Amino acid sequence: MDRTENNYWENVFESGKYKHWEFSYPSPDLVALAAAGVPQKNSEVLDIGCGGGIDAIFMAHSGFNVVGVGY
Repeated sequence: MDRTENNYWENVFESGKYKHWEFSYPSPDLVALAAAGVPQKNSEVLDIGCGGGIDAIFMAHSGFNVVGVGY
């Protein structure tokens, strides 16, 4: 596929061949912020470009109200 093609990224996502972009653990910086209480528990969190949702899932399990937007 040509990366300049209009639907390139949509086709990659639909194919499932993007898994190498994903980490199996949340961002260490995000973990540190959550541990420091930034933001406070029960706060609303928006994860833009969440991919597979590893960070969003971590935040939800940590007591935050999370919305993940992958597209």
